Amino acid sequence: MTRQLRMGIESRVMQDGTFRFDFGSWSLAPQIVIPGYRVPSPGAMHRPPVETENASSLSERYALLRAQAMNVHQSCLATSEWLLRGTSHGVGLPLTAADTLKGMNFVDCLRYRDGGRDIRSIYRNTWNHPVPAGTDGALQRRTLDVEVVHHSLDTFEDILAADNAASLIQIVEAVYLATCRYTEGRFGEAITLAWGACEQLLSKLWDSFLTETQASGRLTRQRRSRLVGRDFTASMKSEALELGSCLNYDLYREVDTARKARNQWAHEMTEPSDAQLASAMAAAEGLFEEVCGIQLRFPLNAGSPGVPAWNIWIAKDGSDRENSDR
Repeated sequence: MTRQLRMGIESRVMQDGTFRFDFGSWSLAPQIVIPGYRVPSPGAMHRPPVETENASSLSERYALLRAQAMNVHQSCLATSEWLLRGTSHGVGLPLTAADTLKGMNFVDCLRYRDGGRDIRSIYRNTWNHPVPAGTDGALQRRTLDVEVVHHSLDTFEDILAADNAASLIQIVEAVYLATCRYTEGRFGEAITLAWGACEQLLSKLWDSFLTETQASGRLTRQRRSRLVGRDFTASMKSEALELGSCLNYDLYREVDTARKARNQWAHEMTEPSDAQLASAMAAAEGLFEEVCGIQLRFPLNAGSPGVPAWNIWIAKDGSDRENSDR
């Protein structure tokens, strides 16, 4: 299935469930040409020209933003499954800039090459090992309805088409990564990421409130200056927004719980509970819908554990699993 998104991004969904995105014409991270140069003396130390270094650095920033956008789509896909089918399969492992294929098109992509610093290569090398690992049965296959796929791309489009798309990508990915850290048992990191996103969304909601109030003539520029900045905390903003009927009371309570849990972790290293992290996810979901008008869901079952949950056996000669090295 091929679909052209509004921002110049082309998406292809394969029958095996692989999503491919061509960001070459995306204005926020387009294709870039890195100028070549001649090495002054083979084998001698040298520094590339400034224009080459600048273009190379920019290409890496683009690769990072593309990976972040694909992580955002994983959240969109989880949301669509929940909204349309009432199921929650979670989302996949987070992508990094190193995972983005830097090919000219969907066909001529660079092939994967194992790297010692790529932890996933350990799994791939074990899986592709000439010694049969053996399984008790076929791997369970996850299926996706075409309607769910289209809905996920619709939501993805809405996020990327927003005026502040670059900011929203950072916010959505932060909450998505929080769900991954939760699954790995890193609750402190999870609450930090989730609250960071909540605080950004709360600030956007507060700015909108001030702008609307200023239009009435009651809020002067001098008065507004006292209501922004570091001295006016997230706690003050949430209290004022709730009292001003700009923040639902139930959502206010979720925000307050998430804020306190993050502060306890930051100042006392007190690990948040499951309930507190669930409140942080609910706060992020509610604030994102309030600010952007887009419904997202961040299930707390993303990614995979950070430590292997099974023993990996590699036989010496491939014939006797009982005497294999562990």
